[in-house]
Amino acid sequence: MVDRPSVIVFDVNQTPSDMGPMAKRFADVGAPEHMAQLWFASVPRDGFGLAAAGAQRPFAEVASAVLRTLFVPYPDHATPRHPPTHTVPALTDLTDQLA
Repeated sequence: MVDRPSVIVFDVNQTPSDMGPMAKRFADVGAPEHMAQLWFASVPRDGFGLAAAGAQRPFAEVASAVLRTLFVPYPDHATPRHPPTHTVPALTDLTDQLA
């Protein structure tokens, strides 16, 4: 008899999404476009870590905090006004692709 798994998990993070709109938002504020992929991978990592520690936070708060951290090398654009309000709304573009 073959042991069968009781659960199968598929990792589709970034797979069904075109990160182009998000990368453009990064370029718009003077950051390298490739940082969009790092940001997109870092948000769930930090969110899962917070949740595992019993300190879960709203998605927008985690996403904005990760942006501010990634933008440290770009001090002219690291104000709360730039990345979160310009970059995070691009997630709507990604969400629309999945609908």
